[in-house]
Amino acid sequence: MPPTGKTLSLLSRFPSFYQADGTEGLLPDLLTVFGEILEQADTDLLRVMRSHFVDTADNQGSEGFSSHLLGDLDHILSLYLERLGGTPQLIQVNPQFYPGAIKQLPEFSQKLHTGHTGHTGHTAFAQYLQRCLPRATQQALNIFIATDPKKRTISQTRVVRKALADGLNLCLKDTGLYHKNQEQFPTAILTPAIQQLLQQAPTHGLPLEILNRALIETAFPNEIEKSYAPYRDRLKALIKVLRRGAATKAGIRDIVAANLGIFGNDLSSQAAKAQIQIEEYLPKLIQSHVEIHPFVSIPVGVNVTDDLPLSLEFSIENPNVIPTRPTLRLNVTDLRERDHEDHSIELNPLTQLRFINVETQASFDYPGTLNVGQDNELQILNDGRLLFKGQEILAYDPFPVALPGRSTWRIEAKVRVGEPEGRFDETLFNLSRFDDSIEAPIPLTWQQMRNYGIDITIEMVHKTPGSFQVQVPWDIPGFTDKFGELEDHPRRQIPAIIDQVKAAGVLSVIAYSKRFTEYHALIDWLTVVRSPFTEQHQIKEANFDIGSQLQPYPDGIHHDLTDQLHLSGVFDYTEFNSGNRFA
Repeated sequence: MPPTGKTLSLLSRFPSFYQADGTEGLLPDLLTVFGEILEQADTDLLRVMRSHFVDTADNQGSEGFSSHLLGDLDHILSLYLERLGGTPQLIQVNPQFYPGAIKQLPEFSQKLHTGHTGHTGHTAFAQYLQRCLPRATQQALNIFIATDPKKRTISQTRVVRKALADGLNLCLKDTGLYHKNQEQFPTAILTPAIQQLLQQAPTHGLPLEILNRALIETAFPNEIEKSYAPYRDRLKALIKVLRRGAATKAGIRDIVAANLGIFGNDLSSQAAKAQIQIEEYLPKLIQSHVEIHPFVSIPVGVNVTDDLPLSLEFSIENPNVIPTRPTLRLNVTDLRERDHEDHSIELNPLTQLRFINVETQASFDYPGTLNVGQDNELQILNDGRLLFKGQEILAYDPFPVALPGRSTWRIEAKVRVGEPEGRFDETLFNLSRFDDSIEAPIPLTWQQMRNYGIDITIEMVHKTPGSFQVQVPWDIPGFTDKFGELEDHPRRQIPAIIDQVKAAGVLSVIAYSKRFTEYHALIDWLTVVRSPFTEQHQIKEANFDIGSQLQPYPDGIHHDLTDQLHLSGVFDYTEFNSGNRFA
């Protein structure tokens, strides 16, 4: 073999009488030894330089950050672990294939089908790998190859990619993958990490899968993604978050998302990141129910001729240390039903409802009427919305906030009637019914008020200061499926990460959510059984004519119209011995 590289450089430095330009002789053979050493030193130096950058470093030979075999990306990560206080491994080795690991599906399928990889010595390996796949995967691969590329559907491509990934995962457990194809993998094309794994001669478990995955990547460098590629991107995202700061609400969401392999500004990444919810103060819903039965008995000191407005009080308990706006759900009930009294006459609706805070005099006005019945529920939400019968209506002002502790509230309301006979709390002397609208609200007497009941459900959100909850989906398709379902899955590292980046004295809660779906197949059919009896019907048709005749009125048609105006009201009147001089 003629000398090359460093050997030629060394030979060129000798004088001409050494005859160093020849390819034969003891001197060229001697300098070739030193030249190979220098070339290996350059290769090692280049590899060291590449290992210092996340974009060029690899993670071959790694068995996890907590193991004794670390890769270059593991070493880079260790420099940033001090920022997280020694968080457990954020980079792990997962030799398993996932559908996205097959970067060029048409080219990879064609090479498996034809047994030609485009690399010298790998043709037999492609044939061996194709035979290693399950029969169902081979059939799906043959159909995919036979299909015109322009007619391949997205669903077909997705199915083939998933089948190939599952089939290749079975090939990773093949103990003879290297020994049966050893001639196709000369030492010159194998990385030091692969050579080190070959010296260990793994026969099962994770080391065997790592070795077989590295051999497949060597045979198909352009079609198969490197096993450490997802972790390189993940590490870059983590470093970016740490440099920006991860102690804020947005920073915690970013570092959780980056830990799960979610980064970037594309739509799929943004949608996946939006599934990570952070809720502050650990809100807990507290409900209380109040039943108000106004004036069930005659109040002490009240004459039967006196009239009272509908004014009721209730309490709201605010367990928070800051003013909080409650949610109220209100129904008006007919107490005559409870007391088994005659309730054939429907109670009139309430109007001009007002909620008043007795301490602060802050109030809320409901701009409509409220009928009796459970179907007429009024919901006053803490976000300022107002719902009546489940439909949102316009609310001018939000409900007032409740101060910490117990606060007293009062409800004021009036009744709406179609055409009132008069005012119950005023005399009829010198009173014209034409001064007021026919729909004017009027107060109720205590006898009428005792028929009304008000059911109020109060909902208050109890917030715990210095706490927050991170809700993470257990599965995020396209992201979490890149990692093996092992004890060191990234989702299990989230509590340790958040515990290091959150402020001291703050309580953090991690909640995982998983959705289960069930499919039930229901089949309905109708069987029609014909009657065994024979029925005969004789139908006869007859011709008939339909005619119409118009007989006009010779003298025309006369309609008598009469208009009348009826007015109702209570006119002024006087009483005997009333002192009215006009009597």
